[in-house]
Amino acid sequence: MKEAEKVSEWGGADVIIQKKMTPQTKKWLDNQNTVISSQNTDPMKRAVITPYFHELSWLFMQLMDIYSGHYDYISKYDLFGGLAQTAIDAINENPGISCEELLMTVFNKSKDLIIQINLM
Repeated sequence: MKEAEKVSEWGGADVIIQKKMTPQTKKWLDNQNTVISSQNTDPMKRAVITPYFHELSWLFMQLMDIYSGHYDYISKYDLFGGLAQTAIDAINENPGISCEELLMTVFNKSKDLIIQINLM
């Protein structure tokens, strides 16, 4: 995944993917605003902290391109927030998760989420 090594930390749709928790990220997470939205998932900021931040950021960028046109300015929070939560949950459930397992878990969830979004 040499291509992924060129990708820096990804951020968007209230998601940050990075290698380690920084004071700025902690402050950002602690400032959870009340949001009134028509999105289906809980509106909240998420930070995915992983040594595989290059690879996961690369995957998020690929999924942005793959699913372009299938999500909008609201449903992007459902899609990318859901993918981030999937990654967070996978890391918490298995702290020794491999890069490949993390990417496949997130990719497989993306297929379910995009179907749900397009059925709304």
